[in-house]
Amino acid sequence: MTTGTGRGGRTPTPRGERRRAALIDAAAAVLEDAGFAAVTHRAVAARAALPLAATTYYFASRGDLVTAAVERIGARHREHAHAVLHGLPPAPQPDEIVADVLVSLVAGADEPDPARLLTFYERYAQAGRQPGLRERVGAWTDELVDQTAGVLRHYGLPATEPLPRLLVAMVDGLLLAGLVGADRAALRQVRDDVRQVLGAIRVGPTG
Repeated sequence: MTTGTGRGGRTPTPRGERRRAALIDAAAAVLEDAGFAAVTHRAVAARAALPLAATTYYFASRGDLVTAAVERIGARHREHAHAVLHGLPPAPQPDEIVADVLVSLVAGADEPDPARLLTFYERYAQAGRQPGLRERVGAWTDELVDQTAGVLRHYGLPATEPLPRLLVAMVDGLLLAGLVGADRAALRQVRDDVRQVLGAIRVGPTG
Protein backbone atom coordinates (compact mmCIF):
# COMPACT_ATOMS: atom_id res chain seq x y z
CA MET A 1 0.00 0.00 0.00
CA THR A 2 1.32 3.44 -0.85
CA THR A 3 1.80 6.08 1.81
CA GLY A 4 2.97 9.65 1.99
CA THR A 5 6.28 8.68 3.63
CA GLY A 6 9.57 7.37 2.44
CA ARG A 7 11.24 4.30 3.80
CA GLY A 8 11.72 4.33 7.52
CA GLY A 9 8.46 6.19 8.10
CA ARG A 10 10.07 9.62 8.03
CA THR A 11 7.82 12.63 7.53
CA PRO A 12 8.28 13.87 3.95
CA THR A 13 9.55 17.36 3.24
CA PRO A 14 7.68 19.63 0.81
CA ARG A 15 10.32 18.78 -1.79
CA GLY A 16 9.80 15.10 -1.08
CA GLU A 17 6.04 15.44 -1.49
CA ARG A 18 6.54 17.18 -4.83
CA ARG A 19 8.85 14.41 -5.99
CA ARG A 20 6.41 11.71 -4.93
CA ALA A 21 3.53 13.48 -6.68
CA ALA A 22 5.64 13.82 -9.84
CA LEU A 23 6.42 10.11 -9.74
CA ILE A 24 2.74 9.20 -9.36
CA ASP A 25 1.83 11.47 -12.28
CA ALA A 26 4.56 9.82 -14.34
CA ALA A 27 3.41 6.33 -13.37
CA ALA A 28 -0.16 7.19 -14.40
CA ALA A 29 1.09 8.56 -17.73
CA VAL A 30 3.16 5.43 -18.43
CA LEU A 31 0.21 3.22 -17.54
CA GLU A 32 -2.19 5.13 -19.81
CA ASP A 33 0.26 5.26 -22.70
CA ALA A 34 1.65 1.74 -22.62
CA GLY A 35 -0.35 -0.42 -20.20
CA PHE A 36 0.28 -2.02 -16.82
CA ALA A 37 3.28 -4.08 -17.88
CA ALA A 38 5.16 -0.90 -18.82
CA VAL A 39 4.98 0.54 -15.29
CA THR A 40 8.43 -0.14 -13.83
CA HIS A 41 10.61 1.87 -11.49
CA ARG A 42 13.00 2.66 -14.32
CA ALA A 43 10.32 3.74 -16.80
CA VAL A 44 8.59 5.94 -14.25
CA ALA A 45 11.85 7.59 -13.14
CA ALA A 46 12.69 8.34 -16.76
CA ARG A 47 9.22 9.78 -17.42
CA ALA A 48 9.47 11.99 -14.33
CA ALA A 49 13.07 12.99 -15.14
CA LEU A 50 14.12 11.89 -11.66
CA PRO A 51 16.80 9.46 -10.45
CA LEU A 52 15.87 5.80 -10.27
CA ALA A 53 16.64 5.91 -6.55
CA ALA A 54 13.72 8.28 -6.06
CA THR A 55 11.17 5.70 -7.22
CA THR A 56 12.63 2.95 -5.06
CA TYR A 57 12.70 5.33 -2.09
CA TYR A 58 9.00 6.18 -2.25
CA PHE A 59 7.71 2.90 -3.72
CA ALA A 60 9.28 -0.23 -2.33
CA SER A 61 7.67 -2.51 -4.90
CA ARG A 62 6.36 -2.30 -8.43
CA GLY A 63 2.93 -3.17 -7.03
CA ASP A 64 3.01 -0.01 -4.90
CA LEU A 65 3.83 2.02 -7.98
CA VAL A 66 1.03 0.46 -10.04
CA THR A 67 -1.48 0.98 -7.22
CA ALA A 68 -0.52 4.65 -6.93
CA ALA A 69 -0.94 5.08 -10.69
CA VAL A 70 -4.39 3.48 -10.64
CA GLU A 71 -5.41 5.68 -7.73
CA ARG A 72 -4.30 8.79 -9.61
CA ILE A 73 -6.25 7.78 -12.73
CA GLY A 74 -9.24 6.93 -10.55
CA ALA A 75 -9.09 10.37 -8.93
CA ARG A 76 -9.17 12.03 -12.35
CA HIS A 77 -12.09 9.81 -13.35
CA ARG A 78 -13.97 10.89 -10.22
CA GLU A 79 -13.32 14.55 -11.00
CA HIS A 80 -14.84 14.04 -14.44
CA ALA A 81 -17.79 12.12 -12.98
CA HIS A 82 -18.50 14.89 -10.48
CA ALA A 83 -18.41 17.47 -13.27
CA VAL A 84 -20.85 15.36 -15.31
CA LEU A 85 -23.23 14.95 -12.36
CA HIS A 86 -23.13 18.63 -11.43
CA GLY A 87 -23.79 19.63 -15.03
CA LEU A 88 -26.68 17.30 -15.80
CA PRO A 89 -29.17 18.84 -18.25
CA PRO A 90 -32.54 19.27 -16.53
CA ALA A 91 -35.17 16.58 -17.00
CA PRO A 92 -36.84 15.65 -19.21
CA GLN A 93 -34.28 14.92 -21.93
CA PRO A 94 -34.39 12.63 -24.96
CA ASP A 95 -32.75 9.26 -24.50
CA GLU A 96 -29.91 10.33 -26.82
CA ILE A 97 -28.82 12.89 -24.23
CA VAL A 98 -29.17 10.45 -21.34
CA ALA A 99 -27.10 7.89 -23.25
CA ASP A 100 -24.37 10.49 -23.85
CA VAL A 101 -24.32 11.25 -20.13
CA LEU A 102 -24.05 7.59 -19.13
CA VAL A 103 -21.28 6.78 -21.62
CA SER A 104 -19.30 9.85 -20.55
CA LEU A 105 -19.76 8.95 -16.89
CA VAL A 106 -18.61 5.35 -17.24
CA ALA A 107 -15.81 6.02 -19.75
CA GLY A 108 -14.40 8.95 -17.82
CA ALA A 109 -14.43 11.35 -20.78
CA ASP A 110 -16.87 12.98 -23.18
CA GLU A 111 -14.76 11.77 -26.11
CA PRO A 112 -12.71 8.87 -24.75
CA ASP A 113 -9.45 8.10 -26.48
CA PRO A 114 -9.44 4.48 -27.75
CA ALA A 115 -5.81 3.89 -26.78
CA ARG A 116 -6.39 5.05 -23.21
CA LEU A 117 -9.63 3.11 -22.94
CA LEU A 118 -7.68 -0.09 -23.57
CA THR A 119 -5.55 0.54 -20.49
CA PHE A 120 -8.59 1.82 -18.60
CA TYR A 121 -10.31 -1.55 -18.95
CA GLU A 122 -7.17 -3.51 -18.26
CA ARG A 123 -7.71 -2.52 -14.62
CA TYR A 124 -10.32 -5.27 -14.22
CA ALA A 125 -7.96 -8.04 -15.26
CA GLN A 126 -5.14 -6.60 -13.17
CA ALA A 127 -7.38 -6.36 -10.12
CA GLY A 128 -8.05 -10.07 -10.48
CA ARG A 129 -4.31 -10.74 -10.40
CA GLN A 130 -3.23 -8.19 -7.79
CA PRO A 131 -5.02 -8.31 -4.43
CA GLY A 132 -3.79 -4.80 -3.66
CA LEU A 133 -5.87 -3.43 -6.52
CA ARG A 134 -8.99 -5.53 -6.00
CA GLU A 135 -10.54 -3.45 -3.25
CA ARG A 136 -9.78 -0.14 -5.00
CA VAL A 137 -11.17 -1.21 -8.36
CA GLY A 138 -14.23 -2.73 -6.69
CA ALA A 139 -14.92 0.50 -4.80
CA TRP A 140 -14.48 2.47 -8.03
CA THR A 141 -17.06 0.28 -9.76
CA ASP A 142 -19.50 0.57 -6.85
CA GLU A 143 -19.18 4.36 -7.03
CA LEU A 144 -19.95 4.29 -10.76
CA VAL A 145 -23.02 2.16 -10.09
CA ASP A 146 -24.28 4.64 -7.49
CA GLN A 147 -23.67 7.56 -9.87
CA THR A 148 -25.48 5.75 -12.68
CA ALA A 149 -28.44 5.18 -10.38
CA GLY A 150 -28.48 8.90 -9.66
CA VAL A 151 -28.57 9.73 -13.38
CA LEU A 152 -31.44 7.28 -13.94
CA ARG A 153 -33.45 8.77 -11.08
CA HIS A 154 -32.77 12.29 -12.38
CA TYR A 155 -34.34 11.37 -15.70
CA GLY A 156 -37.28 9.46 -14.27
CA LEU A 157 -35.97 5.99 -15.11
CA PRO A 158 -36.02 2.92 -12.83
CA ALA A 159 -32.91 2.91 -10.64
CA THR A 160 -33.29 -0.14 -8.41
CA GLU A 161 -30.64 -2.83 -8.43
CA PRO A 162 -29.52 -4.63 -10.46
CA LEU A 163 -30.37 -2.19 -13.28
CA PRO A 164 -27.66 0.45 -12.59
CA ARG A 165 -24.98 -2.24 -12.22
CA LEU A 166 -26.14 -3.95 -15.40
CA LEU A 167 -25.99 -0.64 -17.28
CA VAL A 168 -22.44 0.03 -16.10
CA ALA A 169 -21.41 -3.49 -17.13
CA MET A 170 -23.14 -3.05 -20.48
CA VAL A 171 -21.43 0.27 -21.24
CA ASP A 172 -18.08 -1.18 -20.15
CA GLY A 173 -18.59 -4.20 -22.39
CA LEU A 174 -19.75 -2.18 -25.38
CA LEU A 175 -16.84 0.24 -25.09
CA LEU A 176 -14.36 -2.60 -24.74
CA ALA A 177 -15.83 -4.41 -27.76
CA GLY A 178 -15.79 -1.13 -29.66
CA LEU A 179 -12.04 -0.90 -29.22
CA VAL A 180 -11.75 -3.46 -32.01
CA GLY A 181 -12.87 -0.70 -34.35
CA ALA A 182 -10.89 1.93 -32.46
CA ASP A 183 -12.68 4.80 -34.18
CA ARG A 184 -15.37 7.38 -33.50
CA ALA A 185 -17.96 5.32 -35.35
CA ALA A 186 -17.61 2.62 -32.70
CA LEU A 187 -18.24 5.19 -29.97
CA ARG A 188 -21.34 6.45 -31.75
CA GLN A 189 -22.61 2.87 -31.95
CA VAL A 190 -22.13 2.44 -28.20
CA ARG A 191 -24.21 5.55 -27.55
CA ASP A 192 -26.91 4.35 -29.93
CA ASP A 193 -27.02 0.95 -28.25
CA VAL A 194 -27.39 2.59 -24.83
CA ARG A 195 -30.15 4.82 -26.21
CA GLN A 196 -32.08 1.79 -27.42
CA VAL A 197 -31.75 0.07 -24.05
CA LEU A 198 -33.01 3.19 -22.26
CA GLY A 199 -36.00 3.23 -24.61
CA ALA A 200 -36.74 -0.38 -23.72
CA ILE A 201 -36.48 0.41 -20.02
CA ARG A 202 -39.01 3.22 -20.39
CA VAL A 203 -41.47 0.95 -22.19
CA GLY A 204 -41.03 -1.84 -19.66
CA PRO A 205 -41.64 -5.57 -20.14
CA THR A 206 -44.05 -6.62 -22.86
CA GLY A 207 -46.04 -9.75 -23.53
